[in-house]
Amino acid sequence: MTSHAKYVVTGDNVVKQTTMGFRGLGIVDLEFLGYDWALQWSRINETDDDLTYSFEVSTGTKSRDGNELQVEAHIGLELKGTRSVNVRKHTSIFYYQKVYHFRNVMWQVEDDDKNAKIKYTTDFDVAADEILAHPTELRGEGEITTDPVKNRLRRSDYHITRDDALEEEVKLKYLEYLQQKAEGS
Repeated sequence: MTSHAKYVVTGDNVVKQTTMGFRGLGIVDLEFLGYDWALQWSRINETDDDLTYSFEVSTGTKSRDGNELQVEAHIGLELKGTRSVNVRKHTSIFYYQKVYHFRNVMWQVEDDDKNAKIKYTTDFDVAADEILAHPTELRGEGEITTDPVKNRLRRSDYHITRDDALEEEVKLKYLEYLQQKAEGS
């Protein structure tokens, strides 16, 4: 049973790693940061009758740092739909939508001396088609763990620096890579 409004991942959170060759070994880590139950709608029915209400729910992705290019490259899909709910007499109901939080970190191994550079990071959310009806308002924060990728390159094994100069070029190359991969699948 869900009892919190927010869940944060503790421990290793890399759930996918992609490697590619571009000016050395390029690596993209997809980190799962957690999720929220975002309140979409609530009603208190103080009448002696059951009442039916409708509300709209949207699913899709949204950048949290303004980097729409990377969000579009990964999912870029938005759907809208209408939900109807019956609120029984003398009860309250809170409708929540699950919103997943992710971060992409692209980094590049520079040499055999364990030097690497972060090329970019981008945070994005995925509003899922998962709805929770709860009789009370959710509050607080809980912790969850993930099943992280095994046998992967780890940033903690490298001396990491940040390289902002190539960020735009890397974004475009990565977008091309994702498009080619999607066409080849």
